[in-house]
Amino acid sequence: RLRRLCAVYGSTPLFLACSATLAEPASHISQLTGIDPAAFEVVSKDGSPCGAKTFVLWNPPLKPAFLQNRPKGNSAKVNSSRFDNAK
Repeated sequence: RLRRLCAVYGSTPLFLACSATLAEPASHISQLTGIDPAAFEVVSKDGSPCGAKTFVLWNPPLKPAFLQNRPKGNSAKVNSSRFDNAK
């Protein structure tokens, strides 16, 4: 509709669109505007400045043997089962 209205008044609008999450942004804006996807230029690289990044990988130590064999799950069930076995 916007393009038709602009054509009536002799103007040709320029469409700019932004998205951080679309996989196919040119196809999406093409569906919204009715213009061929090849007419759009997709900017996919971030040119903004940023500081240095540090990635840290941590491999936690193994648990002591007495902690590895303890029951897992709901603590209320674990505690009640301990009391049931004591009868």
